[in-house]
Amino acid sequence: MPLFAGLRRMTDGARFATFAPLPYEGKLGEAEPLETEALSAKTRTLGSEHQASLESMDLLSVIYTRQGRLNEAEALANQGWETAARVLGPEHATTRLAQRNLGQVYKRQGKLSEAERTLREVLEISERARDATPDFVLGCAISLGETLISLGRHSDAESILRNALVRSAMSLSEMWQTSQARSVLGAALTGQQRFEEAEPLLLAGYRGLIKARHLIPPVEYSVIQDSGERVVRLFATQKLEAKIEEWKTRVRQDAEGLEKQ
Repeated sequence: MPLFAGLRRMTDGARFATFAPLPYEGKLGEAEPLETEALSAKTRTLGSEHQASLESMDLLSVIYTRQGRLNEAEALANQGWETAARVLGPEHATTRLAQRNLGQVYKRQGKLSEAERTLREVLEISERARDATPDFVLGCAISLGETLISLGRHSDAESILRNALVRSAMSLSEMWQTSQARSVLGAALTGQQRFEEAEPLLLAGYRGLIKARHLIPPVEYSVIQDSGERVVRLFATQKLEAKIEEWKTRVRQDAEGLEKQ
């Protein structure tokens, strides 16, 4: 997701801002009223169907999601996606972003069938799109994989994530999402009781996220804890008590370290 720095100025001199860095820094309380005002200004001046308005609408839906205001997030994300698909086309980058975020809202709401359909479609579109960044495509695959795991379809999740990791290996860019994908793949294997295959992926995923923590936006730090909890669940499934306690302690200490940053 592109981050917009500073203020944008319109040609008529009216000033409006997109405060995208704030929510990714975890400053949701500051970001929400500012982005609400920015959306209002853009809609009033440019119209509700302008790309800048749609991008602001999408960012506000992300803020609502992070705040736990999921019904509001769903309504705004759905409106933004439907409008973007109609005005810009279903394969436009702004449309893809809105569709992915809508799928993530569905996932958080527990609307797993809707989440699967939405995330699968945007993943397929993004894999074809020449302008889709590797981290965006991988993020779509991770969200879809997590959804399939929640549905109990661990084998389907494994297939999606393995394909995504093969694609990401072709990219020269450094992505913390690669470690996240390994962790989620490990969870898919754990769900199939393939523990020997799952363990190295889960450990590599967690360690990779810790190493790449400086690349992860603060609002996304929960992916590190989620990854650690997958390791704990692996050992809990096998009733390895010493490993369970070791990893509970490690995950807690790492989380405390992140809070101090």
